[in-house]
Amino acid sequence: MSDRDDVQPGQQEQALAELEGALAQREREVDARTRAADRRDRVADDRDRLSDERERAADERERIADRRQDVADAREDRLSEWQGRLDERARCLQHVADHHIDNSMESLELARAALQRSRQRLERADAALVSSTRRTNREQAEIDREVACSEREEHGRAPQ
Repeated sequence: MSDRDDVQPGQQEQALAELEGALAQREREVDARTRAADRRDRVADDRDRLSDERERAADERERIADRRQDVADAREDRLSEWQGRLDERARCLQHVADHHIDNSMESLELARAALQRSRQRLERADAALVSSTRRTNREQAEIDREVACSEREEHGRAPQ
């Protein structure tokens, strides 16, 4: 005689009802966890959007600064050309000009500053790629959860 033979029909119905209740409770818990995960994802997405907006604003400020630097560089180039013409005239008059070393040092400093700006742009671009990858992974996880939830619902409704 097995355990099944000892179970009365009323007990079977009660056990089945308990299992259905437990299953429904489990589904509610899974749904609650899914909703909580969705809320976390939305908050993370909002945080990423704000971060992206800050990065765009920083990029715009940098573009403006770069334009200003380009204008300053063009002005410096014109000054250097003028000083070159002045030096040439001074040589013709046999007069010595010492500002070449100063100009070279200033040019080196300008080049270093341009290099630093380029490095900062590269770092921001790298951060944007990392942020995009995180967002893509979160979106894929959300899609996977939705697919799993749909599959559970589909299997739950299938005829038995």
